Amino acid sequence: MIHRSMRLLLLACLCAAAATQQFHYTPGKIRGIVLYQVGGPVANAKVQAHPLGVAMAGIVPWAQTGKDGRFQIEHLDPREYFVSAEKTE
Repeated sequence: MIHRSMRLLLLACLCAAAATQQFHYTPGKIRGIVLYQVGGPVANAKVQAHPLGVAMAGIVPWAQTGKDGRFQIEHLDPREYFVSAEKTE
């Protein structure tokens, strides 16, 4: 069950490398911290990276936050992502 009254603030940065001439790229990563609106880290939240402008037929890349609210999603194609977080209780 998702705790509906909880508001999460998500701070993230996208670190992705650009494609080279031969269309090889270095996979990117998104890392950041999930905080409650009033401050303090959100432990064990599920953070998802939804690619923008791409129909997803598979699993959306995700990571779980640690005790300090930090997360890292790796092996991403260089593009824009919508990042969301939720915590179930």
